[in-house]
Amino acid sequence: MSPPQSRPDTPAFNALLDAFARWQDFEQMLAQGNLSLSNVPGNDEHAHRSVTISASLDFIMSCPYIDVRDFPQDERNCPVCTDPYHHLSDRKRDRDRDLKVAQRLPCGHHLCNHCLYKWLDPFEWSNNNTCPFDRRVLFPKFPHFLNTGGLQERLDLVDWFNEARGRRPLGVERDQTKGMKAMLVERRLGEAIEELEVDRVRTNTLMQVSNSAREINAAVPFAFHRELPQFEHRLTTIRAIADSMEGHRQISTLRARLQPLGERLARDRAKWQGIWGAMNELEEGGTADGQGGSR
Repeated sequence: MSPPQSRPDTPAFNALLDAFARWQDFEQMLAQGNLSLSNVPGNDEHAHRSVTISASLDFIMSCPYIDVRDFPQDERNCPVCTDPYHHLSDRKRDRDRDLKVAQRLPCGHHLCNHCLYKWLDPFEWSNNNTCPFDRRVLFPKFPHFLNTGGLQERLDLVDWFNEARGRRPLGVERDQTKGMKAMLVERRLGEAIEELEVDRVRTNTLMQVSNSAREINAAVPFAFHRELPQFEHRLTTIRAIADSMEGHRQISTLRARLQPLGERLARDRAKWQGIWGAMNELEEGGTADGQGGSR
């Protein structure tokens, strides 16, 4: 039996790193007072971060911006708020202003990006997913707000709209965004810790299923040099993130679950180190006997 493949990048751990990076970026943006949405899905500069674009965000990104000059004179105002549309050239030239530009829905209706955002408000428990004019369904409903996936989708949409409008969120919207980002980190922490709790028995399983000396010889170095260091790296990183979130979320229960994981890691390291040392001694003894017998 060959040892299982190493998993240095686990799904829950990667999701935690992404959520924490976004929360840090947002905190830095609030501290500096400028807009820095480097983690918005679709941003090529940070395309190395794997972000799954939700159905709602994919829909918004597919709605083209229309320049006001392409509308008849009597259609150059948003039919919802009645404010005039701005030229696309104005938006590209002055990103600091919160300009209203037209977006066309797949059904042919159009409205300004501000009204479209309010209509699809991701802060609401039950979002609209239809055209505000003919009620045609545009994309599937958000997953439930309390579901981690649903929270991720809503935050993706919030970040994208802030970037599209070229301004940082203010007032209640700022507080809501900050709270949602911290909540997502908390949930991702829980999922990453649960993943650690499941993986902590993998090294012991290697020994339980190893029946021959050859299998043990293959399992021990794999566990000692690959599994344990990777587990320790993940545990150390998760602890650091939990420390950073202290005071922002009530995570005492999550932190308590890290304590036995650290103790288990220390025991496993001592156990495997002993086995590794014993194997090396046997190997060295066998080599010495072989050299002695050849004389």
